[in-house]
Amino acid sequence: MVKRFYKIVLILSLVAFCNNIEAQEDFDFIKYNPKSKFGLRLGAGISAVRGGNFQKPTPYFGYAAGFYHHGRIKKRSYFYYELSARFKGSNFNTNPDSNTYSKLALFYTELPLAYMYRLGKDEEKPFFLMAGGGGGLLVKSSMLLGPNPIPKHFDLPLKTGELFVMTGFHKYFGSVGLQLNAKWGLTDINRNNWAGFEDVKPSPDQKKPIKNWSIEFALIF
Repeated sequence: MVKRFYKIVLILSLVAFCNNIEAQEDFDFIKYNPKSKFGLRLGAGISAVRGGNFQKPTPYFGYAAGFYHHGRIKKRSYFYYELSARFKGSNFNTNPDSNTYSKLALFYTELPLAYMYRLGKDEEKPFFLMAGGGGGLLVKSSMLLGPNPIPKHFDLPLKTGELFVMTGFHKYFGSVGLQLNAKWGLTDINRNNWAGFEDVKPSPDQKKPIKNWSIEFALIF
């Protein structure tokens, strides 16, 4: 409950910060350029797995950071791409004994690509709708059992690459803005080779899909 409170405070603080920036003079060195914009994205979000191989998944809170570029194609149409790092995974609402999985921790590098459409006529503080997809590369993975905060298993039998679709919005308040996006994994990342995990309950060797999803909220500079 306390962690959720701090997460809500963080999000509200980011919104308040952007509202404050909107009321101030823009910083020239990071001022928005409607033709071509290189920037930094810093954020956080929730994620989890789906597909049935793991039981009772619940959201996991993780962080994201990356560099992005977007530019105008024509009139209100823009392109967007990004190179980012993302901590995601899944918690599980399972029994808290020492052999039951309680958390998957996954570290990805991601390359999202998207089409952006600007709503309204304001080119200095634009609001964009985003739609696209991309790929992710799994760098590190681990599994925690029960209440133990130290992972028990590393380098899980998960596929290195995944593909996803994404949608969201991208809003500037001058020099600083906000981005909210949702990503839906298309790739079954389960290698179905869980030898060495016989001590884990429930057994992760279910021969069912493991797919990611995430929702991210970020500051854009």
